[in-house]
Amino acid sequence: MPGPVAEVNVPPSQGSARSDVTSSEVPLDVVEFKGPHGQTFSTSRRSLGVNAPGLSRLLQSQAGKAPLEEDDAILEFLVGFINPGEQPALESEAFDCVLSVAKAAEKYEVYSAKNFCRYILK
Repeated sequence: MPGPVAEVNVPPSQGSARSDVTSSEVPLDVVEFKGPHGQTFSTSRRSLGVNAPGLSRLLQSQAGKAPLEEDDAILEFLVGFINPGEQPALESEAFDCVLSVAKAAEKYEVYSAKNFCRYILK
């Protein structure tokens, strides 16, 4: 049975990335999606394609709707690994949280998160 459906706004390319915009104001280079509990996440099309090819393919193939089963908190960690900048600190998180991030990283091909989680879970 598919999980909750995340709403996705994938405008045509061009523009700049911002995380504080509404759907009508989304720059053309931004991919914006909502987690199953309503939290909105944003990343650039380039960052998504380079750092999360599995999630990128899923969002493109679902024509604006993608079945994301992960909790919003897990998706927030993943977006932290997808976007440029300092990566999330998972060292102080509970084992179950890190394991959930690792599973989502494997599923969506977020290799930097996958490798970081593997290091923590050893």
